[in-house]
Amino acid sequence: MKETILLAPGVNGSELLRTMAKHGTDTLGLRVCGAVELAKRALAQSGAAVTRQFFPKREEPTMIASFLREIPYFANASYADAEAIAAALDTMRMLIPENEEACVRETLPKGEFSEKNKALLAAYERYLRALGESGRIDSVGLMRMALGKAAPIDAAILTLREYPLAPLERRLA
Repeated sequence: MKETILLAPGVNGSELLRTMAKHGTDTLGLRVCGAVELAKRALAQSGAAVTRQFFPKREEPTMIASFLREIPYFANASYADAEAIAAALDTMRMLIPENEEACVRETLPKGEFSEKNKALLAAYERYLRALGESGRIDSVGLMRMALGKAAPIDAAILTLREYPLAPLERRLA
């Protein structure tokens, strides 16, 4: 039996399967997962080892807060600001399907708010450097690793329009 993967980021998979079964849909062989889980699975099936420790998304604001005040534009930033910047950086990185660093360095300084964009670029570069120095990989890095090293998964991958995919997630699928 060939497995079917339903790629739906942010959805509670077991609850969705339970609801589908309640409404008469056959859920045998159906797996609901997010993009990170799909990337981990693709890497595992390909035999590609992830040598860096996974850095969970919930810890990103803490890492960003550790250096954010060193950037002059964010000298008075609070932890809530670090949470907003972490979310913004994650969203920005998910919108870039390939050549992330080059695209960010080229595009961000050209924006309408040049001073703030330069500060965001500095935060982005510090975040990537901190990840590298700590020997960790975040969710976006893991997806990019899967795109570069993993072979395609032998399963049908479905998506739902109610749970739209970011360009990076679409490319992974």
